[in-house]
Amino acid sequence: MLILFIISQLIEYSSSTLLVYTFGNRDLLLNTTKYSIANFGNVPYGQQLHGQLFMPPLQQSDLLVGQFCDLKTINSYSPYFSFKPDKWIISRVGGCSITQKAILAQKLQAKLLLIFDDKADDNSELFLIDDGNGYQIYIPVIMIRQNEANILYKQLANDQPGGSLNAHIKFNQIIQTQKPKVLFGLDISNRDTFKLIKNFKKYYDELKDFIDFDIFYHLFQCPRCKQQNYTEQQIDCINNGRYCQLDSNDYENGNGADVVMEQYRQLCLWQLNHTYWWRYMNYFSSQCSQPKQFQSCFEFYISEDIQKNLSECLIQRNGQIELLERQFLLQMKSGIVYFPGLTINGKIFRGNMDVEIIKNALCSSFKDLTNISVCNNQQLLIEEQTSYKWLIILVVCMIIIFLLFIFFIFREMLKNQMKQQMKGQIEQALNEYIQYYEN
Repeated sequence: MLILFIISQLIEYSSSTLLVYTFGNRDLLLNTTKYSIANFGNVPYGQQLHGQLFMPPLQQSDLLVGQFCDLKTINSYSPYFSFKPDKWIISRVGGCSITQKAILAQKLQAKLLLIFDDKADDNSELFLIDDGNGYQIYIPVIMIRQNEANILYKQLANDQPGGSLNAHIKFNQIIQTQKPKVLFGLDISNRDTFKLIKNFKKYYDELKDFIDFDIFYHLFQCPRCKQQNYTEQQIDCINNGRYCQLDSNDYENGNGADVVMEQYRQLCLWQLNHTYWWRYMNYFSSQCSQPKQFQSCFEFYISEDIQKNLSECLIQRNGQIELLERQFLLQMKSGIVYFPGLTINGKIFRGNMDVEIIKNALCSSFKDLTNISVCNNQQLLIEEQTSYKWLIILVVCMIIIFLLFIFFIFREMLKNQMKQQMKGQIEQALNEYIQYYEN
């Protein structure tokens, strides 16, 4: 049951609608919410994207067979494709990884990549797996079903060369509330955890009064130990296999049990004092790198008074530890399986763990942004950029009007000068004629 729940959270279809029309928005081809967003790339939460959907501009004649994997196979100078500012690309799975296709789409300046598997059943679940190169991707990547993709491919194939479709999507997957609930899933054996904590701290300070923020730590149980009723001690666990972690380093520098105990200490510190926890995590990330040093690092940094207050929380029990049992419950409810991770109002955050994108996602989760300065600054920046745009347009228009005014003035002056010259020439010719007549 737990496995099914985690898989459902991994897939988690969007609640936002993807709309695709024929060129000029004449006929609706696709209206679906059954698509999956990749757990990499930059997802523009709360924003709406519009684009022209193209098939990959492959050099070979049969676009339905070629694979979108290599820049050498791309006709990047296609006049129908190259100069479009808001390109989306649709491609099938196969030939290379999805992340490689996304990187290639970025090189072609596409704003979004649509993926589908033409060998999958329409009832199959949609998976978008990061092969380790997801950090290089900065565009959204979404996967649709085969039958829906075939509709789009067929229409695009009929409109070649240069056929495109109009596509629209709004990334409003996160439910808006008055006080969003934010949950961070952390794992101190993954150094990305400390990068996230360090970079997010500035936004936490500005948003802490407006959000319901909490954390949990990644732990797992030893299945074999459970079958043996937790009677044998394990090197990577405490309490005979009830709470375990894997140490990525060799055992000379510590073990998983050291990692579990440190996460236990950090949880107790979080419960006692959030501010102290943030300070300690900043120190821990730079000064404590080996599991065997974790306890001495904690005792060195944490004052004796704080340690006394933590002693009750850190009492070792032979059986279950309520605080650590809660970590299993939070992990199961959140659906987070990649660490670090986070949920906002119960929805798993999709995309790269970039704090600017996380901040934008948080801002999109508020019903009212009136008092949220960090979000209002973003809105003001957008409005300011818009005002500068109109100011530039106004200045350009004034310059054009001024040049036209100068042109008309110059033309009138030229006309007057020509009239005076013609008048003088006529008078001279008339005088010469009169003199000739008199003679």
